[in-house]
Amino acid sequence: MPKLKHTAPSASFTDLIQAPVGFEQRLLTETVRLYEDSQGAPLTSPQADAAAVAADGDLEHRLIVRACALPIAPDLWQALHHLHTAFRIALIIGLIVIFFTGATTAKVTLGSPTDGPVMNFFWVLGSLLGLQIIMLLVWLALIFMKPKAMPTASLGNVVFQLGRKVTQWLYKGPLHVPALRAVGSIYTHTSIGRWTLSAISHGLWLTFLCGCLVLVIWILSIKQYTFAWETTILSDRSYVALTRAIASAPEALGFTTPDNQQIAASHWTGQGQPPAESREAWSGLLIGSIVAYGILPRLALLALCVFARRRACRKFRLDTTLPGYARLHPRLLPASQAIGVVDPYRGLPETRQAPPVQRPVSALAYGPTAIMGFEIEPPGSPWPPPLTGVEWLDLGFVDSRDDRHRVLEQVRSAPTPPRLIAIVCSVTTTPDRGVRNFLSELGQTASAPLVILLTDGQRLRERGPLDEVEERFNDWQQMAADAAIAGDQVIDADLEHLTETSRTRLAALLGGKVAAPPPVSHLDRAFALIVEHAGRWKEAPDPKQQAELNQAIAALYDHIRPDWRSLLKLPFKPDGDMLAQVKTGAQQMLELLPARLRLNPRWATAGAVAGAMSCIAAATLVAPAAIASLPLWTGLGAVVGALAKPAAKADSNPAPPDFSTTVMGAALFAIVLELQGRPEAAITRIIDRVAGDGDPPELHDAAAVRQWLEELRQRFDQAGRAEGQP
Repeated sequence: MPKLKHTAPSASFTDLIQAPVGFEQRLLTETVRLYEDSQGAPLTSPQADAAAVAADGDLEHRLIVRACALPIAPDLWQALHHLHTAFRIALIIGLIVIFFTGATTAKVTLGSPTDGPVMNFFWVLGSLLGLQIIMLLVWLALIFMKPKAMPTASLGNVVFQLGRKVTQWLYKGPLHVPALRAVGSIYTHTSIGRWTLSAISHGLWLTFLCGCLVLVIWILSIKQYTFAWETTILSDRSYVALTRAIASAPEALGFTTPDNQQIAASHWTGQGQPPAESREAWSGLLIGSIVAYGILPRLALLALCVFARRRACRKFRLDTTLPGYARLHPRLLPASQAIGVVDPYRGLPETRQAPPVQRPVSALAYGPTAIMGFEIEPPGSPWPPPLTGVEWLDLGFVDSRDDRHRVLEQVRSAPTPPRLIAIVCSVTTTPDRGVRNFLSELGQTASAPLVILLTDGQRLRERGPLDEVEERFNDWQQMAADAAIAGDQVIDADLEHLTETSRTRLAALLGGKVAAPPPVSHLDRAFALIVEHAGRWKEAPDPKQQAELNQAIAALYDHIRPDWRSLLKLPFKPDGDMLAQVKTGAQQMLELLPARLRLNPRWATAGAVAGAMSCIAAATLVAPAAIASLPLWTGLGAVVGALAKPAAKADSNPAPPDFSTTVMGAALFAIVLELQGRPEAAITRIIDRVAGDGDPPELHDAAAVRQWLEELRQRFDQAGRAEGQP
């Protein structure tokens, strides 16, 4: 498990970013990568990107600088610290259990002096040391012959899995998942895990042997045992030689051992007694053997594994070819602006016929032009390529099945559908059925035409004869035809060597247009309704006015998200207990709030109001006339007050009416309706981000309401992007 230096979260993170780059910083960077993968896109942080670009060094160094500069980095570092704490708890539990296991083994093995007149020395020695010596030999075989099996075939892995369970039991935050995945990935696929888990295994066996040794010394100190040896097929001479060989190491350490005469005299044949003076010698051999053949080898191997782990940590480097890192390459290592080919390639005569004149494709009238890199290395030139009149929707790079699913989902759920999708492929690769199947699926999913941009053309011409180049282009055109993409939508565009002329030509082929403004969303309409109602209020709105506002918001969503009532344990039942239903809606809305907002008096009150009003809105959608006759207005305040935290009382001086509770409740209701259909955990995370860190201001008029809702709307968009939504 990673040893993360930690005193307090802020101080430890400050020490981390000020320390030289090492394993801890790389572990944090790997955690950031896995967190971004779970979100479906890199985090947007211009400050972190600028810090990385300004840093010297290679891509790995800039990735580390960016990861440490991200706003979420301290929280991820805290999650890693939690993992370290959980693994340390698991290790302590393992050490305690294994110590008493060793002591119990010694107690059972030695038994009681009354069990018989003598005890077979080799049976006792084999019972105490046999299993751990076998496991030691297995470890040696694996470490030399199959080292990749070490992370799973070791006693240390048991502690590691226990640490996972402790983590999942103690910490359930969303940031602990990528932290646990990062630690698991590094420990499973690198030598760090091999040596760490080996060190834990040796430490556990060392503790087991110490438990054995302590109890053996204790029992031999207070009880009298007579040791002997027995045999059916071996001679006395063989046992004497065997015993003397075993005694050589304990003797070298200063332990008393039996001599040849004592060994021979201790042969038990069922009659008589071994000489009493040999008891001390046999006891010394037993204790010395535990030390020489158990404790010392494990101690030496523990020190070796700790040393090897530290060396592996120093040598550990991030795999910058992983998709999560590769897609940041153009952002963190931007190439200089391309100016075209200064010295065009003339190594081969030009015999290829000029391609037919390509015409602009039939694209949609509005929307951005989507672009994606399909199984290509991120180009050294800027990505996406800057083209006049083309507004790009960057879908990133597709290298895996998960990336394909992500792109299909982005295209399917884009608020403004792309007018055209450009798929950048490398002409140096041969298209196969996998490419064709994906393009066919993308074409069926998208409502926009597809264009294939074949890059790396010059690299292909430098590698082979022109007839092979021609054949490769024909392969791609044939594949495009099989995927229902017209031949004039397969364009030879070497992005690494674009001149101004070729840029202009490519922009014309893509039919660059300025995207029309996106349509007004339902959330925008809901916020506009809140501002409109606030303009009519002369004083703090009463429950009926609040209900009218929430009914209007619910009506906006009722035809597009009719299942929103189930999220709040509704619909309304006209013949049921009205106040009980209102309380249920208020409680459910409070449960959707993150814990920190439930402890905030103003947000807790707003949540209770939003939940209560959502129930009333559902009632009035069922029976619109009921809003004037609902017999619960007097009881509504008691329900809300019982569920919400008491807010601080204002002073007795006259003050303008405050609309903040009503506005916050209505805005929260609209946001929940906008997010309906997502998991409740995702809704809670988005609400947490939208709420911000500070308390909302007091809202006394429509202008203040509009300004606050605009800030809320911006944070909602940012939260959506952080959740991997377009």
